[in-house]
Amino acid sequence: MAQTQFESGSCVELYREGRFYSAGILVDMGQMKSGRVAYQAVLVKDLHRSRTRPVVYFSDEFKTKPSSLERIESEIATTKNSGQATIENLKSRTIKSDPFKGGRIVPSTELNPGDYIGLYTGNQLYGTGMLRDIGDMISGRILYEVLLVINIFQRQYTEIHFSSYADVRPVNLQQVKDEIEIRKANLQLSLEKMLNHDVSLLEKQDLSRIYGG
Repeated sequence: MAQTQFESGSCVELYREGRFYSAGILVDMGQMKSGRVAYQAVLVKDLHRSRTRPVVYFSDEFKTKPSSLERIESEIATTKNSGQATIENLKSRTIKSDPFKGGRIVPSTELNPGDYIGLYTGNQLYGTGMLRDIGDMISGRILYEVLLVINIFQRQYTEIHFSSYADVRPVNLQQVKDEIEIRKANLQLSLEKMLNHDVSLLEKQDLSRIYGG
């Protein structure tokens, strides 16, 4: 299924492995340096999952084709737990945020997948890591797919950020290594505190009551 150029506000349908996934309204789309196409959309599936922001889907996993309001309404009517899902709810979540007010946006041409990066919000460093992919959206925003050091310690998957919220800048390998060491030390300290806390609690309990002895 060929990838089509859409406009913001278009009705779209997404397919995964050839099967219908969901329909909704496109917010933005763009070309990633890896060759993938990124689609930011609000889908009917998103409404009953309590997602408040449009989600990004990539063309290596999802294929997209034009849809209609009738198709969206049909999915809403047949989706279990759709709650108060309506076309108006979909449209209300497609509103873009204002442009980023702080920091300096590094042009996407100066960054490449595999680069070591720092993610900044409000001109403050949030974390370091590696840039997995980057692309320019039709809206003029830059999309960053990043794997941060904090992700390795918490979730093991990448994060999606836009230049309207955050700023990604180059860093060196040593800065990334430094954050890894800091987080390793903090994790070790937290584990020690947790262990000491649990032991002290057990010492204060009447274990015969806990185990029914």
